[in-house]
Amino acid sequence: MTRSLEEIQADKKRLAEEEKEALKAHKKDAIAEVKKLIVEYKLTKGDIRGKAIKQLMGEWVCNSVEKWLESLKGRIDCQT
Repeated sequence: MTRSLEEIQADKKRLAEEEKEALKAHKKDAIAEVKKLIVEYKLTKGDIRGKAIKQLMGEWVCNSVEKWLESLKGRIDCQT
């Protein structure tokens, strides 16, 4: 009761197609959720580019990264 190579390859191909379709559905749901949240919170393009990214990442992370970038900027300015 062993399967042939052709059967196994056909199953793999079918599973890959199912996985691709599931990923498409997941992306579609995610996009719909993001659109709903944009409308719900009345976000503008600026919010999405700046404030919303900070909120998604968390204020602490953003502040830490900003401080780190500022410290690098100071080092670069001193070296020139």
